Amino acid sequence: MRFVFVLLFCLTFCQELKAVVYPISVNVKSMSLASSIVYRTDHWALFGNPSLLTFKEQTSIGLFNSTKFGISDLNSTGFASNFKTKQGHFGLAFSHYGIQEFNRQNIVAGFGRKFGEFSIGASGNYVLTNMVNSTASKSLMLNLGLSYRFTEDFFMSFSGVNINRAILNNNLEERLGSIYALGVRLKLSMEFSLYPEVEYELDLERTIAKVGLEYKLNESISFLSGIATEGDVFNIGGMYSKDKWQAGLAFSYHQYLGFTPSISTSYNFN
Repeated sequence: MRFVFVLLFCLTFCQELKAVVYPISVNVKSMSLASSIVYRTDHWALFGNPSLLTFKEQTSIGLFNSTKFGISDLNSTGFASNFKTKQGHFGLAFSHYGIQEFNRQNIVAGFGRKFGEFSIGASGNYVLTNMVNSTASKSLMLNLGLSYRFTEDFFMSFSGVNINRAILNNNLEERLGSIYALGVRLKLSMEFSLYPEVEYELDLERTIAKVGLEYKLNESISFLSGIATEGDVFNIGGMYSKDKWQAGLAFSYHQYLGFTPSISTSYNFN
């Protein structure tokens, strides 16, 4: 019965099961900023725009957990890492979504390199989908990211998730969803930063506008909020930083299905 409920839920409210394979929102700050991709300038960039790996000066790792609409069967968890080297930034990440009867794992490896103020990155995402009484589905998605820093207070990024339109089980009619996003980060003052973004979902043929606002109370505490035209329309959260640690809590609100709580933590090694 639990499996039937989860499957019907995905088919009804996610519009197409194949379009929700990639965990674009994987940490508190991203969730709070309406699932913004442009914000992620650390290890979380692997889940969205790998070029933004280069904006982080330290090697870092992070863990996240999110329970969609408060339903334990719709739980997502995982980690991400970013290793700075002389050649560029390398990243590894993993995420798991679902329950025993239906679940999906993502294994991601990516690389980003900076050329002056311009950065480029690419990643490969191996997707394994398991469903009870069905053959496991294996797919490889390719992701691309570009970004340019105009000033210390303003940069722009473009990302493409699943640009190769990966197929399911060699079925040309069943493809995983492709997402393209163009976003900007604008630092308005020492306290406020703005994150407007436009996202286009190719398979669903829909455009989603988002805007996020970050308020930095002091060096340790930040408050965040974001709105979107589709999906989780209102989002709010907070972050706390201490030395090399960072942790936070976020809540996203869907107008029909309610709240989604999320937590995440990160650590910088140097």
